[in-house]
Amino acid sequence: MLSNIDDFVERYVAVWNEGDPALRRKGVSEIWADDAVYANQGAEFRGHAGIEAAVTEAYEQFVKNGEYVFKTAKVDENHEAVRFTWDMVPTAGGEPASIGTQLFLVGEDGRIVHDYQFIDKMPS
Repeated sequence: MLSNIDDFVERYVAVWNEGDPALRRKGVSEIWADDAVYANQGAEFRGHAGIEAAVTEAYEQFVKNGEYVFKTAKVDENHEAVRFTWDMVPTAGGEPASIGTQLFLVGEDGRIVHDYQFIDKMPS
């Protein structure tokens, strides 16, 4: 199990904000298991290549232009299950444009095996 869940979740969120493709790829391999599954409400992504594609797409759409950044809001843990909320906030400040909840299961090696995203507030 994870020794410091808050640190792990911060690293998870940092990957979604990472502009360097090599560092983003490294983060994906450190955080998700080789055969992990990430599912948002629109699609399912498998393995490092699939998850990296999902992370890159979100980065390109929301973070790259400097308009938004993802931040951790609240973290909760129950054995191998982790739930946390995140905010996508304008870099200029203000209310979150989007709010989401992640639920993931961590394997014995401390990496995510199943990752589910729920959108609580959609960007307008």
